[in-house]
Amino acid sequence: MRLRRRKPRKLVVEEEKLSNSTEEEPKRTVKLVFGEDIRWAKIPLNCNFMKLREIISDRFPTSKAVLVKYRDQEGDLVTITNTEELRMAEASAEHCSVKLSIQMLWKTQSLVKRLKTFSSAAEKFQEMAALALFNCGNVHMSRARKRLYFTEDSSREFVFRQVKSLYDWAQAEYTKAGKRYEEALKIKPDFYEAVLALGQQQFERAKLSWYYAIGNDVDLESWPSTEILELYNKAEENMEKGMQMWEDAEEKRVIELSQPNKIEPLLQKMKLDKLLDHVPADEAAEQAANIRSQIHVLWGTILYERSIMEFKLGLPVWHECLEVAIEKFELAGASSTDIAVMIKNHCSNDTALEGVGFNIDEIVQAWNEMYEAKKWQNSVPSFRLEPLLRRRVSKLYYALEHA
Repeated sequence: MRLRRRKPRKLVVEEEKLSNSTEEEPKRTVKLVFGEDIRWAKIPLNCNFMKLREIISDRFPTSKAVLVKYRDQEGDLVTITNTEELRMAEASAEHCSVKLSIQMLWKTQSLVKRLKTFSSAAEKFQEMAALALFNCGNVHMSRARKRLYFTEDSSREFVFRQVKSLYDWAQAEYTKAGKRYEEALKIKPDFYEAVLALGQQQFERAKLSWYYAIGNDVDLESWPSTEILELYNKAEENMEKGMQMWEDAEEKRVIELSQPNKIEPLLQKMKLDKLLDHVPADEAAEQAANIRSQIHVLWGTILYERSIMEFKLGLPVWHECLEVAIEKFELAGASSTDIAVMIKNHCSNDTALEGVGFNIDEIVQAWNEMYEAKKWQNSVPSFRLEPLLRRRVSKLYYALEHA
């Protein structure tokens, strides 16, 4: 019997052709509103909610934690939390483009507010640290004015020894005070009180050095006046700089008073409200006027004393200093009578008695006493610069003048 062989089957493999179509997925345009920033974006027709958040993050890189909302037909903002709600938002737009509002989460907003609050508190603590150094400098300034004690029958040699000892003491204390003021400015560069105090420190150093030279009958033609003139220059620069800084701070304070304080409630909640200064507007205005007056008095005194020194040194610019000094006193509110007395008693006046050029201190002291009476009468609050600007003149100057 003969067997037939079956023909072998063919294995046919058909390769499925994949579509390499490069056609883009259909998209629709949406309007994204993030605060005042409005941008257009294209999203897939069947975009899911997670994809939408990715697109929003791409269009607004700073939007980390946000809520996505749309306005329904009744005008309410409705939050979108899933893809189904996104479809509802698209349906509500009908034939118009979809408009989505993006808002920061409450926690993020709260964090921003708290950061601002902490920043405000940090500035206050910074100011307190600078104020501590400022007060330390004031202590050294007061120590520099250590009183001189001697009797009328004290010998000239004894008085000179006392004066020399106190002069060295005062200069050392002035140096320490200057360092404290400079340290305060390193902590808080816009601390105008320290700038003005530094100007006064430089002025008193210059004035003391000049009086000491006069008291020791130095030869003014050969006396090295460059260092003293430089101290006067620095004092005037700091007065101008400090005055401008104070004016800027005062302008900022007035603007802040006219705006609602959003930081104060948070500071109260955090029990940091003691850092705030609560001064009624009328008292603040009166205080500002007094500060401005006191600064101009000090500025005028610096220029007046400098004009005396320059006149005796034979420098022709003394007249200019005297004129500007008078302008400062006028800005401070000095009476025409007081100003006339100062001009008459200036050492450049031939009719002035010997030594009365230094009586500017007595006039300023009289102004201070009048100011003190007015302050108590009107209940005007004190300010941090007041103790520094209104101190009595040291007896050392009197001793040097009459040595």
